[in-house]
Amino acid sequence: MRGKKRSLLGKVDWKRTLVAFSILIILLLLPIAVYLYTSRTIDSVAYTLQDNYENTTHINADKSSNYEIVSNAVKILGGSPLLGDGVDGACSVASGTVSLDTSSCSGRATVDAVNFVSTVNTTAGSSAITVSTTPTGLSVGDEILIINLQGSSTNYANVGNYEIHTVGSIVGSTITFGDGTLMYGYDGTTQKIMVQRVPNYTTVSVSAGATLTTSAWNGTKGGVLFLKAQSTVTV
Repeated sequence: MRGKKRSLLGKVDWKRTLVAFSILIILLLLPIAVYLYTSRTIDSVAYTLQDNYENTTHINADKSSNYEIVSNAVKILGGSPLLGDGVDGACSVASGTVSLDTSSCSGRATVDAVNFVSTVNTTAGSSAITVSTTPTGLSVGDEILIINLQGSSTNYANVGNYEIHTVGSIVGSTITFGDGTLMYGYDGTTQKIMVQRVPNYTTVSVSAGATLTTSAWNGTKGGVLFLKAQSTVTV
């Protein structure tokens, strides 16, 4: 009697084999799919960030700034947004006390961090903010800090919100932004809203025994020392 032929590999479980093969194909194709979708390059020396997008309509143009898009590539312009452009030069305090909201440590003809109060209700998405006095000491191209410093007993949820914008134009006491719109709302009718120039230094040096400061909070404005430096900060 002839015996039955048996496979040297034994019985094959085709269902498990098919599942394992499918998983292997997915693992092999996943890196390729990710690469085709997007590629990113960060150049830390030139302070640029580039990102390739398949669909640039996802970018919120109203709340984005300092970028350009060419062939689905978005690039941050103007150097590092965190370090500033150094337009104010070097800040040096060799002795004594320098308060940035009343004087200059870089030799500017006007105050380095001049500040103002906004007493109007400016909603999120606005492209301008109005201050209570003519913003002398501000110029087109300057950066400004907009910050909510204090609320009321019934309106305080937005206290601490802040953002930075570039001055696009100044007409009377209204400052129009050159780089988009407000992310937050700033209700100066019930809260304390301050608009303050952001000094952009190349370096900052404060010698031993000297002081770099700002005026104390006076119930309306003040109390915020905010600056940018391209290189070293020595205190």
